[in-house]
Amino acid sequence: PTATPAPYTFVSVSVSDAAEGQLALVNFEHGFPAADSTDVVPVTAAGSLLTERNDLSLAQPALSALSALAEAFSEQTGGDRLLLTSAYRTLEYQQGVYDDYAAAYGQAAADAYVAAPGTSEHHTGLAADLSSMSKDGERVTLPNHPQFEWLKVHCADYGFILRYPPEKENITHVAYEPWHFRYVGKENAAAVRALGITFEEYIEYLRGLFRVFPPQSPRISVRRSFPLFPIPDTSYTLFRRTKTQARKA
Repeated sequence: PTATPAPYTFVSVSVSDAAEGQLALVNFEHGFPAADSTDVVPVTAAGSLLTERNDLSLAQPALSALSALAEAFSEQTGGDRLLLTSAYRTLEYQQGVYDDYAAAYGQAAADAYVAAPGTSEHHTGLAADLSSMSKDGERVTLPNHPQFEWLKVHCADYGFILRYPPEKENITHVAYEPWHFRYVGKENAAAVRALGITFEEYIEYLRGLFRVFPPQSPRISVRRSFPLFPIPDTSYTLFRRTKTQARKA
């Protein structure tokens, strides 16, 4: 058989992936109705993955991938470890985050910068907020870590993307979050990296390729494979709005 050309990545998409799985699009326009029934497992600090609290949980595929990414990060940095600070959130927990922010900064600020309950990626069990811990025990935020660029590039090798990149707020409607990583699976992460686009743009790109995405939903109806290749970022316009302020996830 003929080998796939180097610029191409084959991606298969299924109903479960698009609706509530790896490709579930969760933002201020697309809520996550299964928030309180997400299948998650407890995260236990082990090896190169540390946890800020002992009550964190993730979907099993995301946890397995994050553990592998943490091992690679430790090897790349000579012993530094990733620190998981936030993971799966219930509707009640997200409501608390929203209420606390509103109490501290006002209702308008909360509406602008905090995801309303039901619209946070953390409901999926596939989102991980990360920091790092040096081998000397010093906590280092990712943007201040000398290997942050490595992490942003190679997280895709383990199925993760930096969900809210800088200068994309007009598309994601979320302020730049250098700590927020989303598990989408290796195939999809590799495609997002190759295309150099946001997750919103990627879903729109898949809609164009498969032509089975309803206009206002990330759901699709069949499993198919399609070669993806880099195209100009300016081709993506659906999510380029001008009025909505950027939010935090």
